[in-house]
Amino acid sequence: PPPSKLASMTHMVAHNGEVVAVCIDELGRVASASDSGSVVTSKLTTPSSPTFGQSVRAVGFIPDPLSGFDHLTETMLRGLADGRVQLVDSMLADAVLPDSTLRAMRVARELVPPQATAVSSVGCSADGRLSAVGWEDGNVKLIDLKTGETTSCLYDPPQDSLNQRSINSLCLCGSGQKLAGCGDDARLRVWNVEHPQQPLWEHKLRSKASATCFYGPDRVAVGGLFEEIIVFDANSGRVVQQLSGAGRVRCLKHDAYRNRLLSTHADGRLRIYAGPDLTLLHTFNVDAGEINSVTISPDHTCYLTGDSHGNLKVWSAERCEFVGDLHSLPENSSVSGLNWNAQRRELAAVFHNHSANAGEELYLQIFDSK
Repeated sequence: PPPSKLASMTHMVAHNGEVVAVCIDELGRVASASDSGSVVTSKLTTPSSPTFGQSVRAVGFIPDPLSGFDHLTETMLRGLADGRVQLVDSMLADAVLPDSTLRAMRVARELVPPQATAVSSVGCSADGRLSAVGWEDGNVKLIDLKTGETTSCLYDPPQDSLNQRSINSLCLCGSGQKLAGCGDDARLRVWNVEHPQQPLWEHKLRSKASATCFYGPDRVAVGGLFEEIIVFDANSGRVVQQLSGAGRVRCLKHDAYRNRLLSTHADGRLRIYAGPDLTLLHTFNVDAGEINSVTISPDHTCYLTGDSHGNLKVWSAERCEFVGDLHSLPENSSVSGLNWNAQRRELAAVFHNHSANAGEELYLQIFDSK
């Protein structure tokens, strides 16, 4: 139902051109389109919503091994709609399957207090010591997971972003010395983690960016609404390669073991690029909705994807072929995150439930990876 009172404006979306269409669906999501071809989707909320301060918006998995931690159950970070970031204990989920919500998990530590906007992206370093968090207003912070110390990654907000600055993807390189971030302001930025007062460089893209990842120590890739994946020199920001035919990217993942770049797309494709020249090795057409996440098994033998229909699918990394469906999550589910925990032999799937009145809450389901 619409808000009971429309006496004040609570949300504004700005387009570059004339707005030609607006609609609101049953979940309160507002979509608007302009004559320039841009489409913006946002959530219509009211300040009196009783669940606004509790809902989980982003999740980050702390890799194995958990260096410097005394409690090995602290394997996950969650970002909330009120801007808080918490270190949580995933062990509790084992007792409340199959429909445990992430907000029911034990909070080990609160790392960031409430902020002005919701958390939009969370990433972790390979050694599990450092986390990067982004918010819908474009703020980016680094968090030392051992000490809890936070550091802001600064930049000059572009004047042409029209207040569309949500951070959609953050990735720390393998050494943890560089951070890449991209988002709705159509920029890719790379910071030196030791000197985050300004980016090493930034690049203006054609449209909104949705995913970024490092491909080895010296290259970084980005994808989004534009029709290619762009690969940069991570140190200078020079464009070194453009992978055509790779539009509407949802997720990017580096397979360091096989030296591959995996990309998933809104049209249901999974693409695999290999070698130093990023040669296209294979394209899979899943035909099951957009693929929002991909992860690699601990033994490097297979890939696992999660799509917008709640399907978890397994692919052979060696043969580059479809193996089969692993599991289907509850009806109206959309997978948004996957992680294999080798030490505990668990597979964690994070998903939205798009049933009526479910809102934007994230849910968690944990499987025995055997």
